[in-house]
Amino acid sequence: MTVQLKENKKVIDRKTVTLKAGQPLQQVPFQVMASGLGKRQYEVEVLPQQGEFTELNNSRSAYIDVVKGKIKVLVAAASPHPDIKALRAAIESNENYETELFIPGLTTLKQQDYDVAVLHQLPGRTAGGEAALNLVRQKNLPALYILGPQSDIGNFNRLNVGIRINTPGSPTK
Repeated sequence: MTVQLKENKKVIDRKTVTLKAGQPLQQVPFQVMASGLGKRQYEVEVLPQQGEFTELNNSRSAYIDVVKGKIKVLVAAASPHPDIKALRAAIESNENYETELFIPGLTTLKQQDYDVAVLHQLPGRTAGGEAALNLVRQKNLPALYILGPQSDIGNFNRLNVGIRINTPGSPTK
Protein backbone atom coordinates (compact mmCIF):
# COMPACT_ATOMS: atom_id res chain seq x y z
CA MET A 1 0.00 0.00 0.00
CA THR A 2 1.04 3.59 -0.48
CA VAL A 3 1.20 6.07 2.39
CA GLN A 4 1.67 9.72 1.59
CA LEU A 5 2.37 12.80 3.65
CA LYS A 6 0.75 16.08 2.62
CA GLU A 7 1.30 19.64 3.76
CA ASN A 8 -1.57 21.97 2.90
CA LYS A 9 -3.01 19.31 0.56
CA LYS A 10 0.26 19.00 -1.42
CA VAL A 11 2.09 15.64 -1.35
CA ILE A 12 5.57 16.17 0.12
CA ASP A 13 6.61 12.52 0.64
CA ARG A 14 5.35 9.06 -0.25
CA LYS A 15 6.27 5.55 0.89
CA THR A 16 5.25 2.11 -0.27
CA VAL A 17 4.67 -0.32 2.59
CA THR A 18 4.17 -4.08 2.61
CA LEU A 19 1.74 -5.12 5.33
CA LYS A 20 2.83 -8.04 7.49
CA ALA A 21 0.34 -10.75 8.41
CA GLY A 22 -0.69 -10.72 12.06
CA GLN A 23 0.60 -7.19 12.64
CA PRO A 24 -2.40 -4.91 13.28
CA LEU A 25 -0.32 -1.69 13.38
CA GLN A 26 2.68 -0.65 11.39
CA GLN A 27 4.63 2.58 11.78
CA VAL A 28 5.61 4.52 8.69
CA PRO A 29 8.13 7.22 9.66
CA PHE A 30 8.43 10.46 7.70
CA GLN A 31 11.15 13.02 8.27
CA VAL A 32 10.73 16.41 6.63
CA MET A 33 12.10 19.91 6.95
CA ALA A 34 9.48 22.48 7.87
CA SER A 35 8.85 24.92 5.05
CA GLY A 36 8.57 27.85 7.45
CA LEU A 37 7.69 29.06 10.92
CA GLY A 38 4.20 29.01 12.40
CA LYS A 39 1.33 26.55 12.45
CA ARG A 40 1.53 23.80 9.83
CA GLN A 41 -1.09 21.25 8.84
CA TYR A 42 0.10 17.79 7.84
CA GLU A 43 -2.07 14.94 6.62
CA VAL A 44 -1.08 11.27 6.45
CA GLU A 45 -3.13 9.37 3.90
CA VAL A 46 -3.26 5.72 2.91
CA LEU A 47 -4.30 5.45 -0.73
CA PRO A 48 -7.45 3.33 -1.10
CA GLN A 49 -7.14 -0.32 -2.07
CA GLN A 50 -9.40 -1.95 -4.63
CA GLY A 51 -12.49 -3.39 -2.94
CA GLU A 52 -11.94 -1.44 0.28
CA PHE A 53 -15.16 -1.27 2.30
CA THR A 54 -14.70 2.35 3.49
CA GLU A 55 -12.15 5.08 2.99
CA LEU A 56 -13.24 7.15 6.01
CA ASN A 57 -10.32 5.96 8.13
CA ASN A 58 -7.62 6.38 5.47
CA SER A 59 -6.35 9.79 6.57
CA ARG A 60 -5.47 11.70 9.71
CA SER A 61 -4.41 15.31 10.18
CA ALA A 62 -1.90 16.77 12.61
CA TYR A 63 -1.13 20.38 13.38
CA ILE A 64 2.40 21.35 14.38
CA ASP A 65 3.64 24.74 15.55
CA VAL A 66 7.10 25.27 14.07
CA VAL A 67 9.18 27.68 16.17
CA LYS A 68 12.65 29.11 15.63
CA GLY A 69 13.77 27.78 19.00
CA LYS A 70 12.61 28.40 22.50
CA ILE A 71 10.73 31.63 23.01
CA LYS A 72 12.54 33.66 25.67
CA VAL A 73 10.27 35.34 28.19
CA LEU A 74 11.56 37.99 30.58
CA VAL A 75 9.63 37.83 33.84
CA ALA A 76 10.43 41.00 35.77
CA ALA A 77 8.91 41.94 39.11
CA ALA A 78 9.08 44.89 41.48
CA SER A 79 9.65 42.46 44.38
CA PRO A 80 9.26 38.76 45.25
CA HIS A 81 5.67 37.55 45.07
CA PRO A 82 3.98 34.09 45.02
CA ASP A 83 2.43 34.86 41.63
CA ILE A 84 5.90 34.97 40.04
CA LYS A 85 6.55 31.28 40.65
CA ALA A 86 3.08 30.40 39.36
CA LEU A 87 3.58 32.53 36.23
CA ARG A 88 6.94 30.94 35.45
CA ALA A 89 5.58 27.42 36.02
CA ALA A 90 2.63 28.10 33.71
CA ILE A 91 4.85 29.54 30.98
CA GLU A 92 7.48 26.80 31.23
CA SER A 93 4.84 24.04 31.13
CA ASN A 94 5.14 24.56 27.36
CA GLU A 95 8.52 23.17 26.34
CA ASN A 96 8.86 25.86 23.66
CA TYR A 97 9.17 28.62 26.27
CA GLU A 98 11.89 29.50 28.74
CA THR A 99 11.84 32.28 31.31
CA GLU A 100 14.48 34.54 32.79
CA LEU A 101 13.68 36.15 36.14
CA PHE A 102 14.62 39.69 37.14
CA ILE A 103 13.85 41.12 40.58
CA PRO A 104 15.79 44.30 41.42
CA GLY A 105 18.25 43.69 44.26
CA LEU A 106 17.88 39.89 44.07
CA THR A 107 18.77 38.94 40.49
CA THR A 108 20.56 40.68 37.67
CA LEU A 109 18.95 41.62 34.40
CA LYS A 110 20.60 39.58 31.66
CA GLN A 111 20.96 41.41 28.38
CA GLN A 112 19.50 38.74 26.11
CA ASP A 113 17.29 38.79 23.08
CA TYR A 114 13.91 38.30 24.71
CA ASP A 115 10.81 37.66 22.63
CA VAL A 116 8.29 38.96 25.17
CA ALA A 117 8.18 40.39 28.70
CA VAL A 118 5.87 39.85 31.66
CA LEU A 119 6.13 42.82 34.04
CA HIS A 120 4.70 42.11 37.48
CA GLN A 121 3.78 45.35 39.30
CA LEU A 122 6.21 47.38 37.19
CA PRO A 123 6.71 50.26 37.16
CA GLY A 124 6.87 49.88 40.91
CA ARG A 125 6.64 52.23 43.86
CA THR A 126 10.25 51.37 44.73
CA ALA A 127 13.28 51.96 42.52
CA GLY A 128 15.05 49.24 40.58
CA GLY A 129 12.65 48.10 37.91
CA GLU A 130 13.65 50.81 35.46
CA ALA A 131 16.23 48.54 33.82
CA ALA A 132 13.54 46.07 32.74
CA LEU A 133 11.23 48.84 31.56
CA ASN A 134 14.06 50.44 29.55
CA LEU A 135 14.90 47.08 27.95
CA VAL A 136 11.26 46.57 26.93
CA ARG A 137 11.17 50.08 25.43
CA GLN A 138 14.56 49.82 23.66
CA LYS A 139 13.87 46.40 22.15
CA ASN A 140 10.20 47.23 21.47
CA LEU A 141 9.17 43.98 23.18
CA PRO A 142 5.55 42.94 23.50
CA ALA A 143 4.76 43.15 27.20
CA LEU A 144 2.10 41.96 29.59
CA TYR A 145 1.70 44.37 32.49
CA ILE A 146 0.33 42.92 35.73
CA LEU A 147 -0.58 45.77 38.05
CA GLY A 148 -1.18 45.65 41.79
CA PRO A 149 -0.67 47.52 45.04
CA GLN A 150 3.11 47.87 44.45
CA SER A 151 2.59 49.43 40.99
CA ASP A 152 3.20 53.12 40.37
CA ILE A 153 0.09 53.95 38.35
CA GLY A 154 1.30 57.46 37.45
CA ASN A 155 4.51 56.08 35.94
CA PHE A 156 2.53 53.33 34.22
CA ASN A 157 0.29 55.94 32.57
CA ARG A 158 3.40 57.85 31.40
CA LEU A 159 4.58 54.73 29.52
CA ASN A 160 1.73 55.28 27.01
CA VAL A 161 1.18 51.56 26.45
CA GLY A 162 -2.32 52.06 25.07
CA ILE A 163 -4.34 52.14 28.26
CA ARG A 164 -4.64 54.77 30.95
CA ILE A 165 -5.73 53.99 34.48
CA ASN A 166 -7.54 56.56 36.58
CA THR A 167 -7.34 56.06 40.33
CA PRO A 168 -9.76 57.61 42.83
CA GLY A 169 -8.89 61.28 43.24
CA SER A 170 -6.80 61.49 40.06
CA PRO A 171 -7.83 63.93 37.35
CA THR A 172 -9.33 62.49 34.17
CA LYS A 173 -8.35 63.76 30.75
